[in-house]
Amino acid sequence: MEIIEKKSLTLAESFELLNDRKKEPLSFEQQYAYDYLDDVSRLSEKDAESLSEKLKPFGLNDIQLVKVVDLMPKKEDELKMILSSAGSGVSAEQLKEIVKIIKSFKEKEKSVDKIKKVKEESKKTEKEEKESAEN
Repeated sequence: MEIIEKKSLTLAESFELLNDRKKEPLSFEQQYAYDYLDDVSRLSEKDAESLSEKLKPFGLNDIQLVKVVDLMPKKEDELKMILSSAGSGVSAEQLKEIVKIIKSFKEKEKSVDKIKKVKEESKKTEKEEKESAEN
């Protein structure tokens, strides 16, 4: 296998890549990754790309953009910790602006708790249907 290109992807972009491949059966590892990404990705691919584009003017590198989009920090201190690992030169004012932009995407964020609850209810219903079919 030859590596053609390396690119940092958000969780949402990774999920969509696997979702597109789902037309064919996924390998065990791919299915595991798909299920995990389905649980943890907070934004749709479109919203993740949009947020990333809005953050590019702040001079963040690709890895920083991906981490910020995936984690969606709510506070400046959280954002500062994410950016500090790469030695970012983002000012305090820019941190405030970035957090403000992230907060504007919070309404588009998938509620992980709601998703888990729906999945649990679905599994419970499937189990009940299977049990009633056996009887």
